Amino acid sequence: MMEDIILRKVEEGIAQYTERLHNDIYYQQINDWKIDDNKFIVTKTTNEIYDRLQRDSCVLVVGRAGCHKSSIVRHIALKMQSEEQYDIIPIFTAGSIFELINQRRNQIFVVDDFCGKVIINSQSVDVWYSHMDDILKLIHNVGKSKGRYVAELKFLFATRLDVYDEMCFQNLTGFTKYVYQLSDRPLTDDEKLPIIKNYFP
Repeated sequence: MMEDIILRKVEEGIAQYTERLHNDIYYQQINDWKIDDNKFIVTKTTNEIYDRLQRDSCVLVVGRAGCHKSSIVRHIALKMQSEEQYDIIPIFTAGSIFELINQRRNQIFVVDDFCGKVIINSQSVDVWYSHMDDILKLIHNVGKSKGRYVAELKFLFATRLDVYDEMCFQNLTGFTKYVYQLSDRPLTDDEKLPIIKNYFP
């Protein structure tokens, strides 16, 4: 009996330590985003993606390497955190969405390097495919809940054009209606100049 009590206390201690560790990593990650965001320049594209997210609750940002996809989605997430009290939830796997949903709080799930950082990860595609219908239901039902706690969910994905163009990515056709192609909206000269000055003073 005493051994069971001791074992339970040890397990509780490990769980509490793990939770604190995860929280520390999370806050450090968001703090790093905020530091990087100090140099971010808002463009017409940024505002268009933000408006799309407000309307559709989901945007998949697609672009070539080095076109600031990650900076854009992180800036928008930080904006929604500061102005609309959304909790930012950075995730890497589809299953994490269902583990971390909180029906009492507005949340924005941010998925960077969706299905691959440099090349496509076919296993990741398979995992997202297995959860795709449930995720799409969440997106479609945003704002329609009639329960006591009506939380808003937003989803921001970012992926490289090379990954998006791979054949197996087309298994995720349910997400294609939310695609925003950065290559279709090149920066204007007026937008390029302050960005260059900001990063290369």
